[in-house]
Amino acid sequence: DYKSIIERDVAGLDSVSVWGGQDHSTPQYGTVYISAKPTGASTLSLAQIAAIKEAVSSYNVLAIVPEIVDPDIIDLNLAITVKYDSRLTTLSSGAVAEKVVQTVNDYKTNNLLKFGSIFRYSLLSTNIDKTETSIINNLTTITAKKGIVPSTTTKDSYTVSFNNPIYNESVTYEGAVTSTAFSYTDASGNVHATCYFDDLNGTIRIYYLSGSDKVLVSNTAGTVTYSNGHIAITSFKPNSYVGSKINFTMKPSINDLIPIRNQMFEIANTNITVTMQDDAGTGTTVTSTSSTGTVSSTTTGTTSNTLSTTY
Repeated sequence: DYKSIIERDVAGLDSVSVWGGQDHSTPQYGTVYISAKPTGASTLSLAQIAAIKEAVSSYNVLAIVPEIVDPDIIDLNLAITVKYDSRLTTLSSGAVAEKVVQTVNDYKTNNLLKFGSIFRYSLLSTNIDKTETSIINNLTTITAKKGIVPSTTTKDSYTVSFNNPIYNESVTYEGAVTSTAFSYTDASGNVHATCYFDDLNGTIRIYYLSGSDKVLVSNTAGTVTYSNGHIAITSFKPNSYVGSKINFTMKPSINDLIPIRNQMFEIANTNITVTMQDDAGTGTTVTSTSSTGTVSSTTTGTTSNTLSTTY
């Protein structure tokens, strides 16, 4: 089959996924889809695409057209609260937190970065607890993030498919889906410099903040299907946006996440936050750390008996 041929004949690929057009998000009969994760990158180079096409060319079936697509990366954000006892270790809270980040990286290397690899919450949580003898337990909260690169010149439609259910507790629950900022012109021609997407009862909205209050700019910007994590944005044209894309973030309704087709989960160091809570300490220390491990710290103080340090 194509998968075995590509794995055998094309170098520099970590993982390969192949599926028939009948199983695509929008069925495309007569097409076979091929996706590959290159080593050290998230998208295929032109040379790698050419090599894949060459590898399968001799095996093409009449009337079946191969189409090569890049991996569909879903970024996972982890907010990890670790309860530990500083009396049981010679390490600083920062050093323990760095070990926790390394545990997450080891989990990613061993269990993710392959097509079909399921994110198993319980396994990661257990591994974190085993990171260092002073750790008592942890509470890890997961959100998932995907982005779009919208046109700033024409109104277009966009889809964001997580293919995992989104947490939505009731029809009045707002903000199951959130986004990064963008500038937007409303139907009356008013320009709003900092807008966001959110949702309410299956409808995607656009709003800006006036103080802490949401002011709706559009309450018909698209739809969200909570049961499968599918977001559809319609007739959307921002003036500009922060960063290279507009990111959508959602909280999954279950902690184990399953990829389909060319989906793959990634956990970047910049998407890991570790809060250390010392049962033996007093006061509150807020600490920040970069992905390279540079640490700075300030102590604010508290009347509680738990020292809390965030990285």
